[in-house]
Amino acid sequence: MKIVYISSSFLPSSTANSVHVMRMCDAFVSNGHEVLLLARKPSKADEVACSDIYEFYGVKSRFPIEFYWYNESRQSRCRHLGGTVASAASIAFKLFRSRPDLVFGRDPYGCHVAATLGYPVIYETHWVLHSDSIIDRYIMNRLANHKNIKRFVVISEALATQVVKGDHPVSREKLLVAPDGADIVQDDRLPEFWPGRRSALQVGYVGGLYRGRGISMMLEMARRLPDYDFHFVGGSQDDIAKHTVRGMKNVFFHGYVAPGEVYSYRNKCDILLAPYQKKVSVAGGLGDTSGVMSPLKVFEYMSSGRAMLVSDMPVLHEVLTSGVNCLMASPDSLDAWVEALEQLRDPILRANLASAAKKEFLAKYTWQKRAETVVSACPDTVLLGS
Repeated sequence: MKIVYISSSFLPSSTANSVHVMRMCDAFVSNGHEVLLLARKPSKADEVACSDIYEFYGVKSRFPIEFYWYNESRQSRCRHLGGTVASAASIAFKLFRSRPDLVFGRDPYGCHVAATLGYPVIYETHWVLHSDSIIDRYIMNRLANHKNIKRFVVISEALATQVVKGDHPVSREKLLVAPDGADIVQDDRLPEFWPGRRSALQVGYVGGLYRGRGISMMLEMARRLPDYDFHFVGGSQDDIAKHTVRGMKNVFFHGYVAPGEVYSYRNKCDILLAPYQKKVSVAGGLGDTSGVMSPLKVFEYMSSGRAMLVSDMPVLHEVLTSGVNCLMASPDSLDAWVEALEQLRDPILRANLASAAKKEFLAKYTWQKRAETVVSACPDTVLLGS
């Protein structure tokens, strides 16, 4: 099947959404589909330097990537409308030229264009449909009700509940819940440089240093547990400068690591942390996803064969069970986190939790399984050329 994936992600960039998009396209290709990815080109100031975008993201398939025209100016309604029309025309031209059997995407404007042109569309959202302008309201209403939007993919049952009841409600029959995923990594390579002590348990956090990620809590854990080494993999130099604490010899900031290399840092850890707080921001410190999220981090941790300690939050119980495939602790109790880390001194407990998590990951949460699930949710009878 020929699939066009329409993304609102900037490529290449350091955002989790761009990783999600590249890995899903890779999975579609691995499942035997022909894929064209449409994405946005970042400004020179925001672009992440890389010589090979496929190696940067750690994807095996070299599917074609094309960039569509995009102008994010909202200085006036006229400029916003003009930019929207120009972007729609750019996407329409690329769709006309490629003639896909199916359009999949996370860009609401692009998916609306595809549906209007008569293509069957699967639209994925990680947020409740919302609108900030008259144009947005029109687009969101059309997405929610258009006959050619065959399925809405959401990442959690909690999000599905909110989408059904939102400002632009979608019927439950159209929704497909598909939690995020991760790649199967069989490479046991380690980082070339690792500053931790051989005698200490190596505790890792991989991800952005945004608000709501529990960075301050982890630093306090490090203060209370001087015989553990704490490693932070991710974040800009500005982010690191905000959190660096002098005099803590068991804390190491590794900075941003390309998505295709992050697995080697997980390989070096004994325990992986995901201390999400009650309000969780995404890149840029925006929004609050705490009630509906399905973090890539959790699935990458599951794939790593390492023990996890994560926040005890209702939405994470959709995937994780404390004492079975992880340990959980209250997001606002430092004492509970320290106690759980003390429990994880036990190598047998760590091994059992890690083994259960990896087994469940392989059974349910690989990118290839997710890609197969979302495509099969669109009946063959609606696909062009069927």
